[in-house]
Amino acid sequence: MLIFLAYAIISASANSLEDTVSGLLEKANDSYQKGDYDATVKYYDKAIEMNSSNAEAWYGRGLALENQENYEEAIESYDKAIEIKPLFVEAWTYKGWNQIMLGEYEGALRSIDAAMKVSPAESEVWNVRGIYFYYLRQYDAAIKCFSKATDLDSKNAEAWHNKGAAMEGLGKKTEADEAYARAKDKGFNGTSTICPE
Repeated sequence: MLIFLAYAIISASANSLEDTVSGLLEKANDSYQKGDYDATVKYYDKAIEMNSSNAEAWYGRGLALENQENYEEAIESYDKAIEIKPLFVEAWTYKGWNQIMLGEYEGALRSIDAAMKVSPAESEVWNVRGIYFYYLRQYDAAIKCFSKATDLDSKNAEAWHNKGAAMEGLGKKTEADEAYARAKDKGFNGTSTICPE
């Protein structure tokens, strides 16, 4: 009887801990949606203090830091998420994106390749791979990646926009305008990693 009672107390404590972590993650998500990235990071930090093996908390923290252009710390958070959950395709993908932003192209390609091994049919992986080639001014390769991204998910508005930017990089104005129009039709909100130069 005492063993059962002790187990019930431990289980209740674990459940209340998880409820608290879940509550913090929900608050972090709400503040992220509002664009309050400082608060988002604080909520994720508290959740991580309570459960440092929560890969989603590390990943969410990385996204918030990325939105603050704190790319190095974002990469550290993605690395923690990957350490906990090695097949976390989004963490690999956005780690690569942050490495591109820092000009760490070799590392970025390794991260993107790791994401592709996990999920070769993921539209966003192909979009970030296209961004990689775009930043290297390899526009033909970028267009192939953006095309693959839109083939996999025709609603990926950012990939349509990015394809337009790469077309523009090649001086193909008509094709660029067509891609930009598709992006707008798909709900492109005006934010993208790529801006035509």
